[in-house]
Amino acid sequence: MKEETYAEIFLDVHDRIKNYLEKNFDLSLMRDNGRVRIIHRDNNSTLFDYHPSNRRNIYRYIRVKDTSTGNFYFLSVPNELRNCKEALAWGFRIPPSEYNLVKET
Repeated sequence: MKEETYAEIFLDVHDRIKNYLEKNFDLSLMRDNGRVRIIHRDNNSTLFDYHPSNRRNIYRYIRVKDTSTGNFYFLSVPNELRNCKEALAWGFRIPPSEYNLVKET
């Protein structure tokens, strides 16, 4: 049996959390029970920390809306990002100063 690398374990944890969030995301309930801490909101995006009850780690995600379908998705981002623009720019691998979304396609 192949031993998993740290990167594979990390990606698996994030995939499982994102799947959970996509099915069960209730911001007010999660915030009330201390599992979610909002960092920043901007239009249809929410940057937040998620603290699973069974883990010591805190994970940062941005919740974004796909304007073509209306569906929301969760993207893992580094914990040091402070606002939605930084998180979205990080996803495109550009500096926040260069990220200026005029129209999403």
